[in-house]
Order: sequence, then C-alpha cells, then structure tokens
Amino acid sequence: MEPVPLVRVRKRITGQAKRAEAARKRMREALLRAATRVFANRGYRAASISDIIAAAGVARGTFYLYFRGKQDALFAVIDDLREQQKVFIASHAEQAPNVTAADLHVQMRQGFLAWLRFYDERRDALKILLRESNLIDSKLERKRAEVRGAIIDNVSKRIRRLQNTGIYQRKLAPEIVGHFFIGIVDEISLAYLQDDSKPDLDLLAEQCATFALDGMLRR
Repeated sequence: MEPVPLVRVRKRITGQAKRAEAARKRMREALLRAATRVFANRGYRAASISDIIAAAGVARGTFYLYFRGKQDALFAVIDDLREQQKVFIASHAEQAPNVTAADLHVQMRQGFLAWLRFYDERRDALKILLRESNLIDSKLERKRAEVRGAIIDNVSKRIRRLQNTGIYQRKLAPEIVGHFFIGIVDEISLAYLQDDSKPDLDLLAEQCATFALDGMLRR
C-alpha cells in the first residue's frame, strides 16, 4: 500500500479541525440560546444549570465544557448581545452626514424602527439586559453599561454631525441626547416587546420620531 501524501494528510487534519471547531461553535450557540430562554422566563436567581441543560438537551458535563457556572453563562449571554449590537451599529453607520431637515423625520423614524426590530428579534436577551443585570452584581452591571455606552456613543456622534450641518441646535449636549434616545427605546421595548405581544413597530417608530423631533408643544 502506497503511503498517503503528506499534503493530503495535512488537508485531512485541517478539515477535521475545522469541522470540530464548527461543531463546538454550534453547541455553544445552542447553550447560549437555551440559557437566554431560561434566564428570561425564570429569572436569573430562580434559574438553574439543570434548567439550562434540559432546555438545550445536553448532559451537565457538556455545559461545563463551555461555561464555568450559571453566572458565566449569563455573562456570555450579555456579551453575545453586545457583539450583535456592534455588528448592527456598524451596518447602520452613516457614510456621510447628508441628511437634510426635510427628510430628517423619515430618517429618524427609520432609525427607531431599525432598533425596535433589532430588539424585537431578541426579546429574551433584552429582558435579561433591562430587568436582570442590575439585580445581580457590579460586574454584570458594568457589562450592561458597556452595551448601552456603545449605543449612546453612536447616537452622540450622529447628533454632533447634524449640529455641524446646522440642523440640530448646538445648545443640546450630544451625550445627554444619547441618554434620551436610549431611554425612549428601552421604555418602549419594555412596554411593548415582552411576552407574546405583537405591536405595530412602524407605529411605535413613528411615535418615537415625532416625540424626539417635535416634543409635545402644539405647533
């Protein structure tokens, strides 16, 4: 029998390693999805590792291959949401501040709608972020602050660009406005994007944009 060429052996080993890595990634994602459901439905304190492995359909030993414990799994859920937000923010970043006052309302509504859709697709993770993170420990609260900080930074930069073009008044502090915007999205999400409710996201986005731009004074 002729020996197998070294190049073919290396390719086989590389292929096996890639498949094994892909399998590990899929398993970790499955555990994250299960942990997210369990923490959202039962609450962090009432949830157990047994609940998570039952939801994922895996053995306890499999859980410990990926996470040191329940808290580690919770941190991973928040980190995963933070990474998804980074991708979302990057994909919606403006290339140039070319918006005008005439179409500002439309773009504002589209911005709110994009965020509401993002959170609507991640209701369980959102519930954990907004309801659970400040009840556990300071480390998780810092993680929550990092998630929110990235959004506020993104909004602040947009505010500054529009101030520089003369569309927004300069007396507004961009960072404070960023907190206003994230507060609106957080409260709307808590009120309408929980449980099995199916709100009209377009209507919610329109209301958010109208309030953000026009306030409550009758014109």
